[in-house]
Amino acid sequence: MICIDDAGSGSLIGGTGIGILNTNNNKYYFDIIPLKYYQTELFQKKAYQDFVIEIVKKGFQEVKARQDDIIEICQGYMFDKLRLWLTEQGYQWNNTKIEGLLQERVEDSFNQYVISLGLPKDFVKHARYAFGFHRLLKWVFADLENRKKLCKTQWKSWAKWGSIEKSIYQNKLSYQDFCLKCGEKLIPSQEVITIEYITTKPATVNLHPYCYKGELRIVPPMFIREFVAKIKKAKNGLDNCTSLDQELILKKLSGQILIVNEQNKVLGYLKKNLSEKLVFWINKGYSWECKLIKETASEAEVSLKLK
Repeated sequence: MICIDDAGSGSLIGGTGIGILNTNNNKYYFDIIPLKYYQTELFQKKAYQDFVIEIVKKGFQEVKARQDDIIEICQGYMFDKLRLWLTEQGYQWNNTKIEGLLQERVEDSFNQYVISLGLPKDFVKHARYAFGFHRLLKWVFADLENRKKLCKTQWKSWAKWGSIEKSIYQNKLSYQDFCLKCGEKLIPSQEVITIEYITTKPATVNLHPYCYKGELRIVPPMFIREFVAKIKKAKNGLDNCTSLDQELILKKLSGQILIVNEQNKVLGYLKKNLSEKLVFWINKGYSWECKLIKETASEAEVSLKLK
């Protein structure tokens, strides 16, 4: 029996891998649909499906496939034209879910391929969703000029997110992280270049200053320009508010953001991580409008908008 599977069709990085296994002799063949099929007008023409046929032709020779072999093919769209070709050539084939040895080998082959492109080994092998689009996008944004050449740039998701607005600024790290350019560890209090943006959720990339070669864009990231936040209530704090939508004031105190009213009465305070981020930008001259929009017995919600 001949089994055919693919790997990487959903990966932003790299082409797509095609694996073929002859279970009669255990011969295995793997090849890649080149990136040009995902970066040019070839993508819209689905020419990658034609290239699959070329891979399979060569693969059949390498694994010594015979005309009377039963062929099992992964159910995906990648093999739509291959199915027609197999029928024309007189092969017997079935759609199936590929599992077991071939699935493992083709995934491992694709992993080795993207590692050869520069994706860190740990990044690939120690994550449940190693090839998730937004996870890979962070790695690309760490060296956009060079790494965008490795991307499936004709994807609609790349068109939507690939040139998204980013905030890029010098920062002092408050937690342990890894530089997504060189892969080395970053430690708390270390000077870094921080890249922040928002896709489906806020994202942060930290780099060594010497690992970043582009220009800075020192503006608050999109996700803190207008948002709603919960505040922890000070004791009897909200009793000082006369109504919802009341204009409030942000006040810094030892790295904490307090919410006060016009009479300088403390109503509550923002959570630590958000406080630290706003303090950073307030120190650079930015300010936010703040209004009370909701309250419960233990907390409240405020709306904040960059002025």
